[in-house]
Amino acid sequence: MSSKVKSFFRAVSVSAALLLGAATVGGCGPAWTVVRQAQPSPFNAQSTFAVEPIAYEGLKVGDKNEADYLAEKKPEQVEAWRSDLGKLNQVFADTLVKEGKGLQVTAGAAAAPGPYSVKPMVSFIEPGAWAAIVNIPSEVRMTLRIVDGQGTVVDEVSTSVKYATQSAFGVPVNVSVTERLNECGKRLGESAAQYLKVRANVK
Repeated sequence: MSSKVKSFFRAVSVSAALLLGAATVGGCGPAWTVVRQAQPSPFNAQSTFAVEPIAYEGLKVGDKNEADYLAEKKPEQVEAWRSDLGKLNQVFADTLVKEGKGLQVTAGAAAAPGPYSVKPMVSFIEPGAWAAIVNIPSEVRMTLRIVDGQGTVVDEVSTSVKYATQSAFGVPVNVSVTERLNECGKRLGESAAQYLKVRANVK
């Protein structure tokens, strides 16, 4: 557990409603910050996008490098963490493909000469924590690059999404790190699909 999480154990529970992702164009989800963006947009309804696996290069977990974070864990915890990253990737890709209706979106590497490639990278994850009086949200920060068939970055945007354990009729739900990170992946996938639709002028 990161020192960031530990410091919050002295705090009272934070309302989950304040921890949801910021609104984005056309729906709820994280708002993307543009790093670079081709003008005018080269995308349209006929554009095809291949969603590559999330890259976790240089990942920080809380206030630690991933290697240092995992060095403190038992082997079964390390395995669970690797599994969580795999599930986050799967949920993100599945959601982006599902929500990308009107677009031609597939999961996997682009075939030569290739459509556009969607290259997601996660640089930071806060696993979060839940206890009786503490509710620390999980957080995922993502950079999304859209690359053409020649490998040139056409668009690059970044965002972060937070999701805390919530309650239904007084019963906590999504208590585990796995569940919270899955929800983060879902929201990122939904928002990424919306971003592509806006850029491709697809309603």
